[in-house]
Amino acid sequence: MLELRTHKTIVLKEKNTKARTQYYELSMQDEEYLYYWIELFLAEMGEILTHSEELRKELFRPRKKTFPTGILGPNSVMSFAGGMLANKLRNPDGDISKPQLNGILFLFEVIGQNYTGMQDGEQDECLPIKFDIIK
Repeated sequence: MLELRTHKTIVLKEKNTKARTQYYELSMQDEEYLYYWIELFLAEMGEILTHSEELRKELFRPRKKTFPTGILGPNSVMSFAGGMLANKLRNPDGDISKPQLNGILFLFEVIGQNYTGMQDGEQDECLPIKFDIIK
C-alpha cells in the first residue's frame, strides 16, 4: 500500500534589515525542527559515508543549480547542510536568507528519504517541508 507523506510547514516571517538579501525569522519550534534533522543527518552520514563510496559521491557532488554557492565554491548536499549547522553554531541568532530557501527544501527531501518511519520503537520521520512566508 502506498503511504502518502505530508509536509511540515515552516513559517518564515520577513525580517526588515539594511542588507541587500532578504532574511527570515522563524519560530523556535520550527528552528529546532530544521536543525535537529540537519544535525542528525550530518552525524549519521558521517558514519555511513565511510562505508558507501557510491552514496559519498552522490552527497558530495556539487549542485550549482540546487544550492547557493558557498565560500569555497558550489555546494553539495553535505557542504550545504554542514554550512547551515556551522553558521547556526557560530551565530545562534542568525536567520535564514532567501538564497538558502530552495537548498533547504531540497536538503529536506534528501533527509526525508533516510528517516521515514520507526526507529528504536519511536516515530522517527523527517517530513519534507514547505515554507509559508508572511510579511
